Amino acid sequence: MKKLSLFFTCFFIIYIVKSQTFDPFIEEWKKMHESKSEFNKVFNDLKFGMFIHWGVYSKLGGVWNGENIIPETHGGQALLGEWIMYGARIPRNEYLKVAKTFNPVGFNAEQWVKTAKEAGMRYIVAMTKHHDGFAMYHSKVSDYNIYDYTPFKRDPIEELYKACEKYGLRMGLYYSHSIDWLDGGDSGNAQYNEAHPDLPKDSVAANIWDPPSATFQEYIEDKAKPQMREILTKFPNLLNIWYDFPRHMSGQQSFEFYKLAYDFQPQALINSRVGNDLGDYSAAGDNRLAPEDFGIYKLWETPGTLNNTWGYKSYDNDWKSIGELLINIAEIASKGA
Repeated sequence: MKKLSLFFTCFFIIYIVKSQTFDPFIEEWKKMHESKSEFNKVFNDLKFGMFIHWGVYSKLGGVWNGENIIPETHGGQALLGEWIMYGARIPRNEYLKVAKTFNPVGFNAEQWVKTAKEAGMRYIVAMTKHHDGFAMYHSKVSDYNIYDYTPFKRDPIEELYKACEKYGLRMGLYYSHSIDWLDGGDSGNAQYNEAHPDLPKDSVAANIWDPPSATFQEYIEDKAKPQMREILTKFPNLLNIWYDFPRHMSGQQSFEFYKLAYDFQPQALINSRVGNDLGDYSAAGDNRLAPEDFGIYKLWETPGTLNNTWGYKSYDNDWKSIGELLINIAEIASKGA
């Protein structure tokens, strides 16, 4: 039977089985994956949660140099507020100047968590680092973090984690393992282009306007993996890990991110966006009521927004009505058991 869970700023709805082409690591992955059956039930029973997208991009509100950054003039990803650095081709130093002024003094973790609980949500997934490369927790791996780089001098992820413990909600964490516009995460495009010289060059989601000097593999070894170790150590007993946008990551690279999380927290479920069919459950396409094709997965989760963006855009007022949201929730729930 297909299983579910629904998740809000955003909603997610949740739905195991796998078979991949043979790779040396597949048998090891299967053992880890199959050890999580009891945690699948825990995940499925939670049903409804909050997905928080919040960072330096929120300060910009979808506007750069007085211009609304929209798909019609800046490409499809400009629909999303959290992609403004990419859509507006903001140089790294200019983006970091914005970060220097990011000071969300009104942030109240307990208020956010209580709001989620009052809405019937049972878990929260928060953003540790999105594609902009800026960490929203106190990281010792990179100075580009909210504690060291901004006047805020607080760790909002730690505060949310403690608030979830206090009010009885489970917590998962998002980490953009593949894209990092500050430090060289290009979603594996360069390694793909090198392996396929006969095909058109792919630069989707990569920083080609002000490229960092680090290679993709250097970014993985020097920043992404160390930050994940840091996160998994600092925030134990996580519900799930939300990786994102694997695109041209190799199977070995995806496996290493899966195993890294398993070695620290074997109970944490890994979403399909770790890449190469090596997750524990499927993260359906954004705002899709169910995956178009469940493929190798039975366990799944739907992420959805309340308007058209995850990150804040000051001019996106295309809000879904209460009726539409309730219909979506009911339709998603009806596909599970």
